[in-house]
Amino acid sequence: MIKRTFYILLILFIGSIFYLNFIGISTSKFNKKIETEVKDKFSQVNLKLNEIKILLNISKLSIDLETDYPIILLDNEKIKLKKVLTTYDLKSFLRREFAIKNLFIDSQKNQIKEIIKLARSYKDSAQLLIIDKIIKTGDAEISIKLNFDENGKLKEDKYEVTADFENLSIDFFNRQKIKKISGNLRYSKNKIQITNLESEYQGLELFSKKILISKKNENYIVKGAIDS
Repeated sequence: MIKRTFYILLILFIGSIFYLNFIGISTSKFNKKIETEVKDKFSQVNLKLNEIKILLNISKLSIDLETDYPIILLDNEKIKLKKVLTTYDLKSFLRREFAIKNLFIDSQKNQIKEIIKLARSYKDSAQLLIIDKIIKTGDAEISIKLNFDENGKLKEDKYEVTADFENLSIDFFNRQKIKKISGNLRYSKNKIQITNLESEYQGLELFSKKILISKKNENYIVKGAIDS
């Protein structure tokens, strides 16, 4: 009888591990924990999560968390997302340490000004301030990949931001304007790549297949061509 009970419990345990590892479960149990950790790292940001799908990764002693259509509230602005995924380290979680190892975010279409505001709330800079001033309108869908160390600090060499933008309007300080800007952008440490760029300037339609902006020491190197 004892042996039979043991085998039943063993089968249930193995079945549960298999289910969690390959199928997963959905719950809202982790929402508050994740929302609080995000708030601790980004004080002006409120993340509102829907039900989270959990997949167990036995080999790495971690769980993968995924949620669809969460919302970021930034002051009075709302940024709509498609999906958020993260890997949660179980050992760090049990020790009550920072447990988020990475964060992947796919957004819906949002106003570019709201996205810039979100970026500035995390790490403001003179470059972001200038971008905020000269960009007047436009929409963008973005994807963000972030990785964190055991202290919750962003790994500067392991992040990437991609964006599809359209209908951007830029008003330079000398009152020169560029309208109807669209294209694709990929940003990582010290490198910006812009592809399929289209815009309108003083009645001329401008195109560029690829522009690469890279930082070397304190200088920026720009490669690419613009045609009309």
